[in-house]
Amino acid sequence: MELIMRSNIFFNLIRSLFLLLTIYSATGFTQGTNSISGFIFGPDRKPVPQMFVELQDDLYRTISRVKTEGSGKFSFYRLPTGRYNIRVRTIGTDFEEKTVEVEIVNISQGSGSAISGNNFQQDIQLRKKASGTEMPRTVSKPGVIFAQEIPPQAKVAYEQGIAAADRGNAADAVKDLEKAIEIFPKYFDAHQRLGEEYVRLKRFNEAYEAARKGTEIYPKGFENWYTAGYSAYYLKEYAVAVTALERAILINPDSINGQFMLGLSLKQAGKYREAEKALVKGRDFAGGNVPEIHWHLALLYTNNLKNYPAAIVELNNFLKVRPDYEEAEKVRGLIERLKVKVKN
Repeated sequence: MELIMRSNIFFNLIRSLFLLLTIYSATGFTQGTNSISGFIFGPDRKPVPQMFVELQDDLYRTISRVKTEGSGKFSFYRLPTGRYNIRVRTIGTDFEEKTVEVEIVNISQGSGSAISGNNFQQDIQLRKKASGTEMPRTVSKPGVIFAQEIPPQAKVAYEQGIAAADRGNAADAVKDLEKAIEIFPKYFDAHQRLGEEYVRLKRFNEAYEAARKGTEIYPKGFENWYTAGYSAYYLKEYAVAVTALERAILINPDSINGQFMLGLSLKQAGKYREAEKALVKGRDFAGGNVPEIHWHLALLYTNNLKNYPAAIVELNNFLKVRPDYEEAEKVRGLIERLKVKVKN
Protein backbone atom coordinates (compact mmCIF):
# COMPACT_ATOMS: atom_id res chain seq x y z
CA MET A 1 0.00 0.00 0.00
CA GLU A 2 1.54 3.28 -1.08
CA LEU A 3 1.84 6.12 1.41
CA ILE A 4 1.75 9.79 0.38
CA MET A 5 4.86 11.38 1.90
CA ARG A 6 6.12 14.93 2.15
CA SER A 7 9.31 15.74 0.29
CA ASN A 8 11.49 16.51 3.29
CA ILE A 9 14.01 14.03 4.70
CA PHE A 10 11.95 13.33 7.81
CA PHE A 11 9.00 11.85 5.95
CA ASN A 12 11.21 10.14 3.40
CA LEU A 13 12.85 8.31 6.30
CA ILE A 14 9.47 7.09 7.52
CA ARG A 15 8.65 5.81 4.05
CA SER A 16 11.99 4.02 3.78
CA LEU A 17 11.51 2.34 7.13
CA PHE A 18 7.96 1.36 6.21
CA LEU A 19 9.15 -0.23 2.98
CA LEU A 20 11.87 -2.10 4.82
CA LEU A 21 9.32 -3.50 7.25
CA THR A 22 7.05 -4.52 4.37
CA ILE A 23 9.94 -6.31 2.67
CA TYR A 24 10.78 -8.03 5.96
CA SER A 25 7.22 -9.32 6.28
CA ALA A 26 6.84 -10.36 2.65
CA THR A 27 10.11 -12.24 2.23
CA GLY A 28 10.00 -14.38 5.33
CA PHE A 29 8.29 -17.38 3.72
CA THR A 30 10.71 -18.85 1.27
CA GLN A 31 11.23 -22.59 1.41
CA GLY A 32 12.92 -23.78 4.63
CA THR A 33 13.99 -26.93 6.43
CA ASN A 34 12.66 -26.31 9.94
CA SER A 35 9.55 -27.77 11.51
CA ILE A 36 7.32 -27.06 14.49
CA SER A 37 5.44 -29.78 16.33
CA GLY A 38 3.77 -30.20 19.67
CA PHE A 39 0.76 -31.49 21.59
CA ILE A 40 -2.52 -29.82 22.48
CA PHE A 41 -3.64 -30.55 26.04
CA GLY A 42 -6.74 -29.71 28.01
CA PRO A 43 -6.70 -28.29 31.56
CA ASP A 44 -6.33 -31.83 32.94
CA ARG A 45 -3.29 -32.44 30.69
CA LYS A 46 -5.27 -34.90 28.60
CA PRO A 47 -4.53 -34.67 24.84
CA VAL A 48 -7.18 -33.01 22.66
CA PRO A 49 -7.67 -34.86 19.33
CA GLN A 50 -9.29 -33.55 16.13
CA MET A 51 -8.62 -29.90 17.02
CA PHE A 52 -7.80 -27.48 14.20
CA VAL A 53 -4.39 -25.82 14.58
CA GLU A 54 -3.33 -23.01 12.24
CA LEU A 55 0.16 -21.78 11.43
CA GLN A 56 0.09 -18.04 10.75
CA ASP A 57 2.71 -15.54 9.63
CA ASP A 58 3.64 -12.45 11.61
CA LEU A 59 0.62 -10.58 10.18
CA TYR A 60 -1.73 -13.31 11.40
CA ARG A 61 -2.34 -14.64 7.87
CA THR A 62 -2.96 -18.39 7.78
CA ILE A 63 -0.20 -20.40 6.09
CA SER A 64 -1.34 -23.93 6.92
CA ARG A 65 -4.00 -25.71 8.93
CA VAL A 66 -3.91 -29.22 10.39
CA LYS A 67 -5.95 -31.34 12.78
CA THR A 68 -4.43 -32.86 15.89
CA GLU A 69 -3.97 -36.61 15.94
CA GLY A 70 -5.49 -38.93 18.55
CA SER A 71 -2.51 -38.14 20.77
CA GLY A 72 -3.16 -34.39 20.41
CA LYS A 73 -0.05 -33.97 18.24
CA PHE A 74 0.29 -31.43 15.42
CA SER A 75 3.17 -30.67 13.04
CA PHE A 76 4.15 -28.08 10.43
CA TYR A 77 7.03 -28.75 8.06
CA ARG A 78 9.41 -27.02 5.60
CA LEU A 79 9.49 -23.71 7.42
CA PRO A 80 12.00 -20.92 6.77
CA THR A 81 13.28 -18.60 9.46
CA GLY A 82 10.81 -16.00 10.68
CA ARG A 83 8.10 -15.22 13.21
CA TYR A 84 5.02 -17.40 13.36
CA ASN A 85 1.81 -17.68 15.35
CA ILE A 86 0.30 -21.04 16.25
CA ARG A 87 -3.44 -20.60 16.65
CA VAL A 88 -5.66 -23.30 18.15
CA ARG A 89 -9.16 -22.99 16.70
CA THR A 90 -11.63 -23.98 19.41
CA ILE A 91 -14.98 -22.83 17.99
CA GLY A 92 -17.70 -25.31 18.92
CA THR A 93 -15.75 -26.67 21.93
CA ASP A 94 -15.57 -25.86 25.63
CA PHE A 95 -12.02 -24.51 25.31
CA GLU A 96 -10.76 -20.95 24.96
CA GLU A 97 -8.93 -20.13 21.74
CA LYS A 98 -5.19 -19.69 22.18
CA THR A 99 -2.39 -18.25 20.04
CA VAL A 100 1.31 -18.78 20.78
CA GLU A 101 4.12 -16.87 19.07
CA VAL A 102 7.17 -18.79 17.85
CA GLU A 103 10.31 -17.39 16.24
CA ILE A 104 12.71 -19.43 14.10
CA VAL A 105 16.09 -17.84 13.46
CA ASN A 106 19.38 -19.07 12.06
CA ILE A 107 21.84 -20.31 14.67
CA SER A 108 24.41 -17.89 13.24
CA GLN A 109 22.30 -14.98 14.43
CA GLY A 110 23.25 -15.91 17.97
CA SER A 111 20.04 -15.08 19.80
CA GLY A 112 19.73 -16.68 23.20
CA SER A 113 16.08 -17.48 22.51
CA ALA A 114 16.69 -18.72 19.00
CA ILE A 115 15.35 -21.99 17.68
CA SER A 116 18.42 -23.43 16.05
CA GLY A 117 17.56 -27.02 15.22
CA ASN A 118 15.43 -28.68 12.57
CA ASN A 119 12.46 -29.08 14.90
CA PHE A 120 10.94 -26.91 17.61
CA GLN A 121 8.64 -28.45 20.20
CA GLN A 122 5.74 -26.20 21.25
CA ASP A 123 3.11 -27.78 23.47
CA ILE A 124 -0.07 -25.79 24.15
CA GLN A 125 -2.41 -26.20 27.10
CA LEU A 126 -5.97 -24.93 26.72
CA ARG A 127 -8.32 -23.54 29.33
CA LYS A 128 -12.06 -24.05 29.67
CA LYS A 129 -14.27 -21.22 28.42
CA ALA A 130 -16.14 -19.05 30.85
CA SER A 131 -19.92 -19.35 30.56
CA GLY A 132 -21.45 -17.44 27.65
CA THR A 133 -18.28 -16.99 25.57
CA GLU A 134 -19.18 -19.41 22.78
CA MET A 135 -19.07 -17.89 19.27
CA PRO A 136 -21.35 -19.04 16.41
CA ARG A 137 -19.94 -21.93 14.42
CA THR A 138 -18.89 -21.37 10.82
CA VAL A 139 -18.20 -25.00 9.93
CA SER A 140 -20.57 -27.81 9.16
CA LYS A 141 -20.62 -30.40 11.93
CA PRO A 142 -23.44 -32.07 13.90
CA GLY A 143 -24.92 -30.01 16.69
CA VAL A 144 -23.72 -26.62 15.47
CA ILE A 145 -25.71 -23.51 14.61
CA PHE A 146 -25.00 -23.84 10.89
CA ALA A 147 -25.08 -27.25 9.21
CA GLN A 148 -25.54 -28.52 5.66
CA GLU A 149 -26.35 -31.82 4.02
CA ILE A 150 -23.40 -32.23 1.64
CA PRO A 151 -23.58 -34.46 -1.47
CA PRO A 152 -20.92 -37.20 -1.14
CA GLN A 153 -19.07 -36.24 -4.32
CA ALA A 154 -18.86 -32.62 -3.23
CA LYS A 155 -17.56 -33.69 0.17
CA VAL A 156 -14.85 -35.85 -1.41
CA ALA A 157 -13.71 -32.95 -3.61
CA TYR A 158 -13.70 -30.62 -0.61
CA GLU A 159 -11.61 -33.00 1.50
CA GLN A 160 -9.16 -33.42 -1.37
CA GLY A 161 -8.90 -29.63 -1.56
CA ILE A 162 -8.23 -29.35 2.17
CA ALA A 163 -5.55 -32.03 1.94
CA ALA A 164 -3.88 -30.19 -0.96
CA ALA A 165 -4.04 -26.91 0.96
CA ASP A 166 -2.47 -28.48 4.04
CA ARG A 167 0.37 -29.73 1.83
CA GLY A 168 0.89 -26.14 0.73
CA ASN A 169 -0.43 -26.77 -2.79
CA ALA A 170 -2.86 -23.87 -3.17
CA ALA A 171 -3.31 -24.35 -6.93
CA ASP A 172 -4.55 -27.94 -6.56
CA ALA A 173 -6.61 -26.93 -3.54
CA VAL A 174 -8.41 -24.31 -5.64
CA LYS A 175 -9.23 -26.85 -8.37
CA ASP A 176 -10.73 -29.32 -5.91
CA LEU A 177 -12.64 -26.67 -3.97
CA GLU A 178 -14.03 -25.20 -7.20
CA LYS A 179 -15.15 -28.72 -8.14
CA ALA A 180 -16.89 -29.12 -4.79
CA ILE A 181 -18.76 -25.86 -5.37
CA GLU A 182 -19.65 -26.84 -8.93
CA ILE A 183 -21.30 -29.99 -7.53
CA PHE A 184 -22.94 -28.14 -4.64
CA PRO A 185 -23.04 -24.35 -5.29
CA LYS A 186 -24.10 -23.47 -1.72
CA TYR A 187 -21.27 -25.39 -0.05
CA PHE A 188 -20.41 -22.94 2.73
CA ASP A 189 -17.16 -24.49 3.96
CA ALA A 190 -15.88 -24.79 0.39
CA HIS A 191 -16.55 -21.10 -0.34
CA GLN A 192 -14.81 -20.13 2.89
CA ARG A 193 -11.67 -22.16 2.24
CA LEU A 194 -11.62 -21.28 -1.46
CA GLY A 195 -11.47 -17.60 -0.58
CA GLU A 196 -8.51 -18.24 1.72
CA GLU A 197 -6.64 -20.21 -0.96
CA TYR A 198 -7.28 -17.48 -3.55
CA VAL A 199 -5.73 -15.03 -1.09
CA ARG A 200 -2.63 -17.22 -0.85
CA LEU A 201 -2.36 -17.04 -4.65
CA LYS A 202 -2.95 -13.27 -4.53
CA ARG A 203 -6.04 -13.67 -6.72
CA PHE A 204 -7.90 -11.07 -4.73
CA ASN A 205 -10.84 -10.51 -7.11
CA GLU A 206 -11.69 -14.19 -6.96
CA ALA A 207 -11.03 -14.33 -3.23
CA TYR A 208 -13.49 -11.50 -2.68
CA GLU A 209 -16.18 -13.19 -4.79
CA ALA A 210 -15.76 -16.57 -3.07
CA ALA A 211 -15.98 -14.95 0.36
CA ARG A 212 -18.92 -12.75 -0.64
CA LYS A 213 -20.88 -15.80 -1.79
CA GLY A 214 -20.04 -17.45 1.51
CA THR A 215 -21.57 -14.52 3.39
CA GLU A 216 -24.74 -14.89 1.34
CA ILE A 217 -25.02 -18.56 2.31
CA TYR A 218 -24.37 -17.89 6.00
CA PRO A 219 -23.94 -14.24 7.04
CA LYS A 220 -22.77 -15.02 10.58
CA GLY A 221 -19.43 -16.53 9.60
CA PHE A 222 -16.44 -14.37 10.62
CA GLU A 223 -13.88 -15.83 8.20
CA ASN A 224 -15.77 -14.98 4.99
CA TRP A 225 -16.35 -11.37 6.04
CA TYR A 226 -12.69 -11.10 7.02
CA THR A 227 -11.48 -12.60 3.72
CA ALA A 228 -13.81 -10.28 1.78
CA GLY A 229 -12.45 -7.25 3.64
CA TYR A 230 -8.84 -8.37 3.34
CA SER A 231 -9.23 -8.92 -0.41
CA ALA A 232 -11.00 -5.60 -0.94
CA TYR A 233 -8.17 -3.85 0.88
CA TYR A 234 -5.59 -5.25 -1.54
CA LEU A 235 -7.88 -4.34 -4.43
CA LYS A 236 -7.77 -0.77 -3.05
CA GLU A 237 -11.54 -0.83 -2.58
CA TYR A 238 -11.22 0.66 0.87
CA ALA A 239 -14.87 1.54 1.48
CA VAL A 240 -15.87 -2.03 0.59
CA ALA A 241 -13.11 -3.35 2.86
CA VAL A 242 -14.34 -1.23 5.77
CA THR A 243 -17.92 -2.47 5.36
CA ALA A 244 -16.87 -6.14 5.26
CA LEU A 245 -14.44 -5.85 8.17
CA GLU A 246 -16.97 -4.03 10.30
CA ARG A 247 -19.31 -6.99 9.76
CA ALA A 248 -16.48 -9.36 10.68
CA ILE A 249 -15.75 -7.70 14.01
CA LEU A 250 -19.43 -7.54 14.89
CA ILE A 251 -19.21 -11.33 14.89
CA ASN A 252 -15.82 -11.52 16.59
CA PRO A 253 -14.95 -8.13 18.13
CA ASP A 254 -11.83 -9.54 19.85
CA SER A 255 -10.18 -10.53 16.56
CA ILE A 256 -6.68 -9.07 16.28
CA ASN A 257 -6.77 -9.72 12.53
CA GLY A 258 -10.11 -7.99 12.09
CA GLN A 259 -9.24 -4.90 14.10
CA PHE A 260 -5.83 -4.58 12.44
CA MET A 261 -7.14 -4.80 8.88
CA LEU A 262 -10.11 -2.56 9.72
CA GLY A 263 -7.67 0.05 11.04
CA LEU A 264 -5.57 -0.09 7.88
CA SER A 265 -8.68 0.16 5.68
CA LEU A 266 -10.10 3.11 7.62
CA LYS A 267 -6.76 4.87 7.35
CA GLN A 268 -6.70 4.46 3.58
CA ALA A 269 -10.30 5.67 3.46
CA GLY A 270 -9.22 8.86 5.25
CA LYS A 271 -11.09 8.07 8.48
CA TYR A 272 -8.10 8.59 10.75
CA ARG A 273 -9.77 8.78 14.16
CA GLU A 274 -11.74 5.62 13.48
CA ALA A 275 -8.57 3.97 12.21
CA GLU A 276 -6.83 4.86 15.46
CA LYS A 277 -9.61 3.25 17.53
CA ALA A 278 -9.45 0.00 15.55
CA LEU A 279 -5.65 -0.23 15.65
CA VAL A 280 -5.57 0.52 19.38
CA LYS A 281 -8.13 -2.25 19.99
CA GLY A 282 -6.02 -4.65 17.91
CA ARG A 283 -2.92 -3.62 19.84
CA ASP A 284 -4.61 -4.14 23.19
CA PHE A 285 -6.16 -7.49 22.22
CA ALA A 286 -2.68 -8.65 21.17
CA GLY A 287 -1.25 -7.59 24.51
CA GLY A 288 1.08 -5.16 22.75
CA ASN A 289 2.99 -8.06 21.20
CA VAL A 290 2.36 -7.43 17.48
CA PRO A 291 5.07 -5.05 16.22
CA GLU A 292 3.27 -4.21 12.98
CA ILE A 293 0.38 -2.67 14.89
CA HIS A 294 2.74 -0.39 16.81
CA TRP A 295 4.38 0.52 13.50
CA HIS A 296 1.16 1.44 11.73
CA LEU A 297 -0.08 3.41 14.72
CA ALA A 298 3.20 5.37 14.66
CA LEU A 299 2.69 6.10 10.96
CA LEU A 300 -0.89 7.18 11.59
CA TYR A 301 0.08 9.48 14.47
CA THR A 302 2.99 10.98 12.51
CA ASN A 303 1.53 11.41 9.04
CA ASN A 304 -2.17 11.91 9.64
CA LEU A 305 -3.02 12.86 13.22
CA LYS A 306 0.18 14.86 13.95
CA ASN A 307 0.24 13.37 17.43
CA TYR A 308 4.01 13.15 17.79
CA PRO A 309 4.11 12.14 21.48
CA ALA A 310 1.86 9.16 20.71
CA ALA A 311 4.02 8.29 17.70
CA ILE A 312 7.09 8.25 19.96
CA VAL A 313 5.35 5.87 22.36
CA GLU A 314 4.40 3.49 19.55
CA LEU A 315 7.89 3.52 18.02
CA ASN A 316 9.40 2.74 21.41
CA ASN A 317 6.88 -0.07 21.85
CA PHE A 318 7.80 -1.35 18.40
CA LEU A 319 11.46 -1.55 19.44
CA LYS A 320 10.55 -3.30 22.69
CA VAL A 321 8.75 -6.03 20.74
CA ARG A 322 11.37 -6.10 17.97
CA PRO A 323 14.69 -5.38 19.73
CA ASP A 324 16.49 -7.31 16.99
CA TYR A 325 15.05 -5.16 14.18
CA GLU A 326 17.87 -4.55 11.70
CA GLU A 327 16.98 -0.88 11.21
CA ALA A 328 16.58 -0.16 14.93
CA GLU A 329 19.11 2.70 14.88
CA LYS A 330 17.14 4.48 12.18
CA VAL A 331 13.98 4.09 14.22
CA ARG A 332 15.78 5.60 17.24
CA GLY A 333 16.90 8.45 15.03
CA LEU A 334 13.31 8.97 13.94
CA ILE A 335 12.25 9.07 17.60
CA GLU A 336 14.80 11.80 18.27
CA ARG A 337 13.48 13.85 15.34
CA LEU A 338 9.96 13.51 16.66
CA LYS A 339 11.11 14.69 20.09
CA VAL A 340 12.47 17.84 18.43
CA LYS A 341 9.09 18.40 16.78
CA VAL A 342 7.35 18.03 20.15
CA LYS A 343 9.61 20.68 21.67
CA ASN A 344 9.02 23.04 18.76
